[in-house]
Amino acid sequence: MVGRQDEVLVREAELHDISEGGCCLRGLAPDTEVRRVWIDFVLLPNEICNATGEVVRKGKEEVGIAFAAVNDSLQRFMHTLAVMQPDDRQATLSRIRDPEIRFA
Repeated sequence: MVGRQDEVLVREAELHDISEGGCCLRGLAPDTEVRRVWIDFVLLPNEICNATGEVVRKGKEEVGIAFAAVNDSLQRFMHTLAVMQPDDRQATLSRIRDPEIRFA
């Protein structure tokens, strides 16, 4: 989910290709104005993952984000995913709750 901080505007988007350096948001309309991005989600049982970044690339239906800051919980989560076998990743990804992406 994507929403603006300064007004009530909600868009559906998918987070893809996340790494310590950034991520890709797919499903955004090309005319969506996005400059700064805040990503937060809960990782069960009790971690809060977050990152902040800026748009570095816009495509037809995707936006490339370069992270300026990533918290320790998100770093650990990304390292865990990186060393996992592809078949094991789904169980780990299912621990994500309350994803929120805000932009300005």
